Amino acid sequence: MLTAKQYEGIGRFTIAFNEIDQVVEVYLSLVVKYAQCTLPAVHRKPRTFHARVSAFRAALELASAGNEIAAAYSTGILKLLDRAEAIAATRNQYVHAVAFIDFQTNTRMLQMRSGDVAPDEKQITDLAMESAWFARHFAEECEALLRMYIDINESPKELAQSELNEDDEPRSG
Repeated sequence: MLTAKQYEGIGRFTIAFNEIDQVVEVYLSLVVKYAQCTLPAVHRKPRTFHARVSAFRAALELASAGNEIAAAYSTGILKLLDRAEAIAATRNQYVHAVAFIDFQTNTRMLQMRSGDVAPDEKQITDLAMESAWFARHFAEECEALLRMYIDINESPKELAQSELNEDDEPRSG
């Protein structure tokens, strides 16, 4: 009972949120691997977004222990996780809403937990665009932390070998 554009906006918002969820899932396992930390059993196989966020928070705290550089990266990522949870709450409001027409006013409406609201196409589209941007920004921040761990874990021998390989490129003549 929504317009095609309103349905499209909610769909785009949902897809963008799914990208945020994917960032959490992927970087959770990578941070655990490269920080060489072990999560408590309760966080090892998270099945929901909120469980993955909780596990990622725990992984970041463990990864930060005794590593000031990781702690600096983690602080920023933890703030982004707060925003991701806020986006999730808004997404849930839209995805689980019931669309109906208020016949007394002949208005399209969404019945949400917070109450009945008229769907605002611009607001929904803005949420989708903000979430898509956020997913990319969030991935970039997580990638920076991961690169820091990879740089730390790369041994001097591997560094020397990679430098040697760069010098061994064929020379033209």
